[in-house]
Amino acid sequence: MKKFNKTIISLALLLVLIIPIFVSGCFSGSKEKIEILSEFRTEYGIGEQVDVLNGKIQYTDKSGNKTPVVITSDMISGFDSSTVGNKTMIVSYVGNSILVEYTVARYDIELNTVYYHANSVMGNSGNDYVKFTNQNTLLISTGYSPNFDNPIFTVEVSKGMENDRIAYTGYVEQGGVEFLLTVVNKNTINLYFGTTSLPGNEATFDLVKLV
Repeated sequence: MKKFNKTIISLALLLVLIIPIFVSGCFSGSKEKIEILSEFRTEYGIGEQVDVLNGKIQYTDKSGNKTPVVITSDMISGFDSSTVGNKTMIVSYVGNSILVEYTVARYDIELNTVYYHANSVMGNSGNDYVKFTNQNTLLISTGYSPNFDNPIFTVEVSKGMENDRIAYTGYVEQGGVEFLLTVVNKNTINLYFGTTSLPGNEATFDLVKLV
């Protein structure tokens, strides 16, 4: 009987020693996780692609080691810019995910704000500049400075829609130049122009708002 009691006591002592080790092994290691380390763009216009420039996450493994990881577009899912609204995309890495909120909006031009395109596509050296003086008048200058003292075109435009974006169309009889301007986002517009006499003489370019 004494031998049996000693055996029970020995087993109990063994369990006392083993259980803390087992519990420690189960719970001391943290779970894997990711978190945003450096934010990327979260405001978009209709039809834009996701932009992860400058985005980084921090990956923490089960041992607690932390690693910075550059976000790439193939790590993004659930992104949709076909409609306006407040939305959520998913950033995934090695089986871990995190939600990132973003906004899609339909932007309009800002009056008396200058937009430019480096390296003229209008035929002159230098930059191209455009600005709206009102909702119906577009000034275009090229090759010089953005002061619009002598714009090469003053275009009367009409507001409408193009591919679900706000757009402006205009026509200059002298030279038969047609214009189509679409607002991509709050910092970028696209300007297309072509001529009726020379259909091949056309170009599409992005203009970025001067700061």
